[in-house]
Amino acid sequence: MQHILSKNVFKILSKKDIRLETFTIFLYYSNMRFLKAIDIGLGGINTCEVNTQRFIIECLSVPTHTVITAHNHPNKKIKPSTNDKYVWKKLARICTDINLNLLTNLIYNEKNAYSSLDRKIYDL
Repeated sequence: MQHILSKNVFKILSKKDIRLETFTIFLYYSNMRFLKAIDIGLGGINTCEVNTQRFIIECLSVPTHTVITAHNHPNKKIKPSTNDKYVWKKLARICTDINLNLLTNLIYNEKNAYSSLDRKIYDL
């Protein structure tokens, strides 16, 4: 199921301009029905500031149960950086505190995606 969700998220993300790094959250009901996708960070060619306050507000504004986060790497390398891992840990703590399921964190480019849950790279 994880790989299928990652592919569905990638279909939405593939329509975005990936020349700049963008951080997007995907919100789901408890039955894994899609609620909405929101960009909560926009950066440059090698970094993106994630607005954690906006993350909390968006997650609590609808009946969210599960969250998937995703961001692109304009340099086309999908290996997580030290900062990526820091942000993921921070969001995981927030999700635990507000009783949400953080399913996975994805890094993607036009051909591949990395899933933090699976720790695998998928060809898309």
